[in-house]
Amino acid sequence: MSADTSPDIATRYAQRLMALPPARRVAMCFDMSTSARAMVRRSLEQQGLTGDQLADALVARLYATDLSPKALAECQRRVRQRLRHAAP
Repeated sequence: MSADTSPDIATRYAQRLMALPPARRVAMCFDMSTSARAMVRRSLEQQGLTGDQLADALVARLYATDLSPKALAECQRRVRQRLRHAAP
């Protein structure tokens, strides 16, 4: 929670989340992840990136701090390949 959220509200919010069925909490996580990727992709497309540039920038923005350079390059290669096959 943000710094402007009172401890009482933060506790109540956490309790409400934990009261949800596990499958619903997992679904919420996937939904948020999908939304985040879509927002990043749109921001890169608005900068004029397309094709391989878009794929590389998308992977770098989302995973550069979590992957080794070798793993990042492999992930970029796979995303470029996926985007090429998804193009109309």
